[in-house]
Amino acid sequence: MRSVVSRCGPIFALVLAGLGPSIEAADTPLDWFTHMDDAVRSLNYRGDLIHAHDGDVDSLEVVHALRDGVEHERVTTLNGAAQESIRRGDEFEVTTPRSTALPPDLLTMGNPLVAMLPEYRDVLAEHYEFRHRPDSGQVAGRRVHTLTMAARDEFRYGYRFQYDVETGLPLKYELIDRAGRSLETVMFSRIEVNSPLDAEAFRSRLTQSGREGFRTIRLARPSAGDSGVAVSESEARFGVERLPAGFYLTVVTRHDNMPGGAEHLVYTDGMASISVFAEQHAQKRETMSGLLSMGVANAFGVRLGEYQITVIGEVPAATVERVGQSIKPRP
Repeated sequence: MRSVVSRCGPIFALVLAGLGPSIEAADTPLDWFTHMDDAVRSLNYRGDLIHAHDGDVDSLEVVHALRDGVEHERVTTLNGAAQESIRRGDEFEVTTPRSTALPPDLLTMGNPLVAMLPEYRDVLAEHYEFRHRPDSGQVAGRRVHTLTMAARDEFRYGYRFQYDVETGLPLKYELIDRAGRSLETVMFSRIEVNSPLDAEAFRSRLTQSGREGFRTIRLARPSAGDSGVAVSESEARFGVERLPAGFYLTVVTRHDNMPGGAEHLVYTDGMASISVFAEQHAQKRETMSGLLSMGVANAFGVRLGEYQITVIGEVPAATVERVGQSIKPRP
């Protein structure tokens, strides 16, 4: 899965007729996820999305289209604080009330179903059991197939996807524990697929409504250099000696503009992700020690010499604790 912070995949300039083998014919995990990823990026759709997590329920309007080979998307909150993101390719506009703090990562304010899809690799089958049930019910009035990824060990959660029989569009996602109980749910409660969408559908609903007190931030997708400098694994100051099976290092980022040159390491198994933050300890700042659970996310903090180490991810507590306890400085 793309990281807790954000992930973005390629834009597929396809039309429905060019999606390849039919959804009914798909019979491997790669087929299933390819159809879902293609559909969520290439089809026209608009609907209301519910995100239930940590005892809260967020409601969003999602509008998406592929226009002249460029993805367009508008996501507008329907409850809570009024916020909106509009994306045209790699260009973003984010509108929020002036009275609220800026979101910590503006680029995460997109369709959450996109962020839930994995970057499929065959090795996932070593750590997840795939179960596929064709034509197994309905979501938002549309027939769906159900794909379950059951975790084979205690170091990762499981996942359940329900996707449209006709188009392959993912309509529901659940994060599940080893007993199959839902921990987090993202699903469409209403959706229109392949309906015509013109430029007007992607104009801001907040600024057009005549309401005052909003600000709009325009930005392009940042490069890695905007948030740190990528370094090789051999250049990293820290490493993990007892990494859970299946996880591997994807990126190391050095932030030399921060005291002591803070470091950010990201590990993934292709589905779940773990972030490790190492920064020089500040005497006057309160630091985290031990395990902290935040709904489906867990964190573990430990002091290592001059550095404060914080491990965080949407993984079980045993995972962040094992990683945190086995972090060592590289020689």
